[in-house]
Amino acid sequence: MIDSYIELLTFSLVCKTLSITEAAKELNKSKAHVSRQLSNLEKRIGTTLFYRTTRSLTLTENGLALKDDALSLLNMSKNLDYKAYTVSQEISGRFCITIPTSIATSIFPLIILNLKQQFPKITFEIIVSNNVEPLLDKKIDMGIRLGITSDELIAHKVGEYQTILVSSNKSDENKENKDLTLIIDSFSSKGRLYISSINKEIDINEFKDVIFVNETATQLSLIQNGLGVGLVPSFVLSGIGQSNLFRIRSEYCSKPIEAYITYPYQTPLPEKLAAVSAFLREELHRYMNNK
Repeated sequence: MIDSYIELLTFSLVCKTLSITEAAKELNKSKAHVSRQLSNLEKRIGTTLFYRTTRSLTLTENGLALKDDALSLLNMSKNLDYKAYTVSQEISGRFCITIPTSIATSIFPLIILNLKQQFPKITFEIIVSNNVEPLLDKKIDMGIRLGITSDELIAHKVGEYQTILVSSNKSDENKENKDLTLIIDSFSSKGRLYISSINKEIDINEFKDVIFVNETATQLSLIQNGLGVGLVPSFVLSGIGQSNLFRIRSEYCSKPIEAYITYPYQTPLPEKLAAVSAFLREELHRYMNNK
């Protein structure tokens, strides 16, 4: 029974990825192990499930007939594994949160201090990433998402922010755009920038130069060292170490962008997840709405 389940789970992963290499990575097994499980399954049920070449793997007609059930099995297995992992009702142990760099480098140091004081027995693991990490696959308890949610997850709105223009030099307020270098974090600067009083979109080509970076820490370092002005989420000004940043061009701002915490659907909701979720929602709401 156990052997047949392993064979079917292996088949499910190969159905999903159409790659023995990728399936082996997910199973943390060798490619030879995956190939052997597939061969054992085919031998046991008496039919070929895949056409194999040196470069590709495709499902046969019989393999296609089993694909939907195989993917359902894979999804149920992942849900069961996640629920088993989070079933403990004690507010202790590991708790993993994934957050974007703009939050990690600004307000989250303040929040994690409060989290540790509130839940001293929990060991928090923080994954800083601008990618939309798969929570179930990576056993991540919760994600903080900016501007996006997923129908597959529970999502709670924690606030709104805008992209604003900041500088470390107050005199930049009086300079024309053609005399300023604009520094943009291509991930966190979501939303187009407008002159709010006339609802006119800002053209970044108006600036003397534009520098694009891919995460907030580098962007803030460049701005703080006087290399230019920057488009940043408004909540950044509430963070640690940002006291030397000033908002300029107060009429420059994006339309409101929503922020969420998300986690996989579970019923009943584990006490640890419910408690951390409620506390984190309150903390994020406070900083997101600190005008």
